[in-house]
Amino acid sequence: MEAAKFYEEIAEGPSNAGAYWIQTDDNVRLRVDVYHTEEASKGTILLMLGRFGYIERYVRVAQSVADNGLSTVVVDWRSQGLLIAWQMTHKLVTSSTFRTTRRTYPQ
Repeated sequence: MEAAKFYEEIAEGPSNAGAYWIQTDDNVRLRVDVYHTEEASKGTILLMLGRFGYIERYVRVAQSVADNGLSTVVVDWRSQGLLIAWQMTHKLVTSSTFRTTRRTYPQ
């Protein structure tokens, strides 16, 4: 795995994380974060993000899990995570980015 940048400036809490790039079978790069425990881990939790989530947003959750002896792995979904976080930080996401469809339903 190739090391990836972890954005401490937008992380919500302390970080004992390691960010990495992984390559999928169809050649898509995804960013993965691994939160380690202080001592030997009892196991690992795979934390699935919500829409427009990014791995730095879940530092407090991962810290709480680590305090209970478990490691956490978080994966940025395709077209989510780092790109969206950067766009929001730099205010590149506009209302035109999100389209809504107006539908008329029969009465």
